[in-house]
Amino acid sequence: MPMSDHEKDRAQIAVEEGFTGTYAGFIAWLEASLVYGGVVVQPPETNEHGRVTTKVETITGGYSSDERLLGRVSRCVYMQGMWRSSHAGGRVVYEIAEWMVNSTEELVWLEPDNGVFERVYRVRTVRIYQEDTSYGQVGDFIELAYNGAAELSFHEPDRDINEPAGVLTIRPLPVPELL
Repeated sequence: MPMSDHEKDRAQIAVEEGFTGTYAGFIAWLEASLVYGGVVVQPPETNEHGRVTTKVETITGGYSSDERLLGRVSRCVYMQGMWRSSHAGGRVVYEIAEWMVNSTEELVWLEPDNGVFERVYRVRTVRIYQEDTSYGQVGDFIELAYNGAAELSFHEPDRDINEPAGVLTIRPLPVPELL
């Protein structure tokens, strides 16, 4: 049974609602949405390539709602492109380009949670294998030509812990202009 909004913490609500806005708005929203985790924004510096960047560190604090929120943030196409390192304890370091820090353009930083667990932006082929149940090995497969981006989602409409009941969906996705 789903929790009501008054039983959810702010990180859970943030995951469900998502965020669209500027970089500055996104950082403020993220800081306000985390329960025990945090966001550390360093002063701008010139990197080894002569570009001015701002390092942003996210920390989960070990809290599951914060981990889920920051996990989804790390899979955002914009953040994937700015990722620099991940560390034990849930710390992730991003290097944000100066143009993005100063941009007033509103971007979809985090889409509302709709069951999508992964977005893949360079798909050429979709291949589905069948298991050979007599030997427990991978058998034949069906292959579909595809050229573009896709999102994968999983839903269990009639969940029974003793039986497989989920639906894996692969849906076409428009490719963001930044890629």
